[in-house]
Amino acid sequence: MQRYTVIRIFVLLCVILSLVLAVLGVLMPFFETPADISLTIRFLTDLLQSPGFSVSEGRPLLERFGHLVSGPPAKSKMTLWGMTYGSSGATNTINLRDEYFTCYLGNMLIQSAEGMAVVTCVLGTANVIMAFFLLFFPSVVKFPLTAYLFFAAVAAAVTFGFTLHLYLHGWCATPALHASEWHVSKGFIFFVISCTLSLIASVLTLVFT
Repeated sequence: MQRYTVIRIFVLLCVILSLVLAVLGVLMPFFETPADISLTIRFLTDLLQSPGFSVSEGRPLLERFGHLVSGPPAKSKMTLWGMTYGSSGATNTINLRDEYFTCYLGNMLIQSAEGMAVVTCVLGTANVIMAFFLLFFPSVVKFPLTAYLFFAAVAAAVTFGFTLHLYLHGWCATPALHASEWHVSKGFIFFVISCTLSLIASVLTLVFT
């Protein structure tokens, strides 16, 4: 009996932490550009202007240089809803759907990620309530909580999965985010951890309570 109580408390802690991380993930940047982009551009400029540079052999360098020059400046941040350019200050944020992911595929992916992030937080709130009642009414709450935890994990996975597609593969004719030196940031990592915690809590609830 005591072992089951300890597991239920552990499930509750996992669910609370999962919700906190999901909320923080919504608020924090999913992607950021590093502070040393200007140094990289300067280095590539020197390479491209060197006497021994060959256009045919150095095409990857040319493409990378083009992506960096046309991309966002250093220290830019991208959340699920907006992007702040590093040189513009925190008060000037553009809307991703209207001003960045403007084609159909990019718009669909970012809107789906935004929607599933909200679903993750809503399900997380419900899971915290049910995990609390699991301490007192395990036979009643066990199966609904297991299902809701699994749904929350799926919602979180869809959120970071769609953003990962934008990061690795791009959208429409636009190059992938990593081609412009965007790096994965805290918001993305928090959603991955939130998904993992929900899955762990779901398995523990189903098997050990």
